[in-house]
Amino acid sequence: MRKFRTSNAVDRCLATELKEVKECVGVNTNSTSLKCPPMTYAFVYGTLKKGFSNYWLMEDVCSKGHARFLGFARTKEMFPMVCGPYQVPFLIDIPSLGHHVRGELYEVDRIAIERLDELEGVSKGNYVRRPIVLSALQLQSSVEQESLSSEIIAQAYFAAPSYASKIAKAPHIEAFTEKEYATYVRRKDRPQNRTFLQHIEHWIKTQEMARKN
Repeated sequence: MRKFRTSNAVDRCLATELKEVKECVGVNTNSTSLKCPPMTYAFVYGTLKKGFSNYWLMEDVCSKGHARFLGFARTKEMFPMVCGPYQVPFLIDIPSLGHHVRGELYEVDRIAIERLDELEGVSKGNYVRRPIVLSALQLQSSVEQESLSSEIIAQAYFAAPSYASKIAKAPHIEAFTEKEYATYVRRKDRPQNRTFLQHIEHWIKTQEMARKN
């Protein structure tokens, strides 16, 4: 049976590593020009998961050797995850609120991260990429189970600070499932006269009006 480090030892190690990663990627300044180690981990929780519309990207980077599916995980801390306009899922960086969000874990290189950054519109301010601590790892390989700690740090895409607090009032979900996806609208099928951020602002206004009524 695998022997894990004690909880206190893991917490101390992760705290140090998370601080170093945040300093590396410039998370404290809300920078969207983020750096990443040659190989790192990515946590996907929405339409990038298997069976959903943007999984084609994960298939592509995996087939070209830039990424590798490892298994499943959930966030160590609770975070709000909501569905916004057109049922688009958003993870919001407000720890201790919401759920231990469930998603998929990948090992990725810089090319894969660049592709993900592009899809998520990081340079446009649509999402921000930040490190996150994951636990409850369910890895597909016994070899991976032996080589990884019980908790790891991965890159995840959060709602941008410009609108995050405004959408946090929506119902919180633990996982993006077929139920939420049933009413999801792909980007190509949305009105093209608004940008991603304009869709969000319009949705926020309609939600606020609905609450007042």
